Amino acid sequence: MSKKDRLIPVITLCICFDKTNWDGPRSLYEMFGKVDPRIKQYVDDYKLNLITPGEIPDFTKFASDLGIVLEMIQNADDKNRMHDIIKTRKEYQSVDINTVNLINTYTTVKINTNEVNGGKVNMGNAIREMMEDSRMEGRKEGLKEGRVKERTELADEIRKLRASGMPADQILQKIEQSVNRNARTRKKA
Repeated sequence: MSKKDRLIPVITLCICFDKTNWDGPRSLYEMFGKVDPRIKQYVDDYKLNLITPGEIPDFTKFASDLGIVLEMIQNADDKNRMHDIIKTRKEYQSVDINTVNLINTYTTVKINTNEVNGGKVNMGNAIREMMEDSRMEGRKEGLKEGRVKERTELADEIRKLRASGMPADQILQKIEQSVNRNARTRKKA
């Protein structure tokens, strides 16, 4: 290099695509154990310029879709909050397919990318579909829990009837009545 040559400064950023808070070191010095101060004075401390979703208070300051990805990571566990964000902020209405793919990769959210128009995903429709899927999962889980509870109650009833000395044919009759009653109740619901 000559005396007239100049360097262009480079800023290195590390981006954490994780919802959990960063609890690791943020500089070289923080990684050292006990170091003799006479030696430490000659070692440069390299700072980690870290961007992590959990520490960002205002995502509107981002000028790129990276802000969208990081905000979705921060709010991935709160579908209602995500729905509100998408509803109120225009930059979230139609999002680039690559950005949606990043969101799907780094969160548990799975946004449907089947309806892409001009390389963009309509996030309003995608979130509505996602919330409907969640409702359906909840209904299925509720039905499953109800069936388990019903079986447990049925088994308890059989044990009580057997313990009372009731004959097997009468126990069977009572259980059939109980099952039919539960089936009628489910149909009404």
